[in-house]
Amino acid sequence: MKRIVGILLVVLLFASCKQQPKQWYSTSPEVDLVKQVDASFASGDWATFRAAFADTAKIWVNTTWNEPSMSADTLTANYKSARGNMTEAKLTNSVYEMIVTDEGNHWVHRWGVWEAKLANGKTSSWASNSNFLVSDGKIRMGVYIFNALPNYLASQPDPTPAGTPAK
Repeated sequence: MKRIVGILLVVLLFASCKQQPKQWYSTSPEVDLVKQVDASFASGDWATFRAAFADTAKIWVNTTWNEPSMSADTLTANYKSARGNMTEAKLTNSVYEMIVTDEGNHWVHRWGVWEAKLANGKTSSWASNSNFLVSDGKIRMGVYIFNALPNYLASQPDPTPAGTPAK
């Protein structure tokens, strides 16, 4: 009898342990799409950059979700203008991951450091975090968070030291 009860307990134990679905990924088509967005920003390929976003995509750049979003066309125009001040840009120390939420949404998160050579010959680097909701092979929602101050400061002319006559 003890043996039967023991076997039943073991069977119940195994039956109660169901395999949880995998929710974290470092490789996926969605991650590849976000890598493509980053590569197209770095190379200045604006057609590829824009094509990754759905026509109805909502994007926030250094703002909260309570503020109005921008369209993919506006994002592309803004980033094209910002990238125009750079002769070179590359993403370093990047980490990509995708999570699948309990509701089945696919969110890709990217952390990294952008390094750029500016048109004035100076260099700049800034940390960046981006989050994208991806479905049907398109970015539907995006949030970019980064510190723009290093790039802004590097784009400014060097200050004239105190006591030096202005030219």
